Amino acid sequence: MKYTKKTVCGGFTLIELLTVIAIVAILAGILIPAVSAVRYNAKEAVAVSNLRQLFNAVILSKNESGGNYPLMKNYSWDGPTDVDGNLVAASYPYIQEKLAPYLGQLNPNGDIPEIFRNPVVEANGSPEWLLSPEHTHFRYNVQTAPGRNPTDDARAVVLFDVVWPDWPQKDFPYFKNGQPSMKVVTAAGGVTPMSYDEYISLSDGAESPESEFFSKGWR
Repeated sequence: MKYTKKTVCGGFTLIELLTVIAIVAILAGILIPAVSAVRYNAKEAVAVSNLRQLFNAVILSKNESGGNYPLMKNYSWDGPTDVDGNLVAASYPYIQEKLAPYLGQLNPNGDIPEIFRNPVVEANGSPEWLLSPEHTHFRYNVQTAPGRNPTDDARAVVLFDVVWPDWPQKDFPYFKNGQPSMKVVTAAGGVTPMSYDEYISLSDGAESPESEFFSKGWR
């Protein structure tokens, strides 16, 4: 008797196919959050690096300004008022104008140089107005610092993320472990996180030289 050899075509059974799909889904569920976290951490590292470089520029300017912190403002409405109600910082140059020469970051088209912008804020997309190229994402303590020297370097806030006491939690730049937060740079040069609740408490709900957030370590 002559036997004919048959070729059996291999293929996935339904169970095998479902198993492969399940494995791919599990791997995707593990890898996608991990990749997102890596990207977030990279953006945060850039933001911290920008803050450190801005602080170094502040110190260079300070050393050329008789040892006092430089006169500069963040926005046209910045600064405490004098006894006549006039903005003290009205005549100050903007932070980007004052510090850009020390950073080699002059921008001829008028947009804010990248070093003044926070990639975490840009990725968050909130608040929307901060995405405009003419806005900085870091602020100078114009309420207290200009023309002065702190009494306590470890407590005196010099630079911080763009936030306001009346902002909702969702608009704060960082949101890790379920908690909104920001970053501050003290006169000691350290970049440290500050929680939303801590900022609200120290700012006392208002931007004022009397708010502890702005005045601590300066008097």
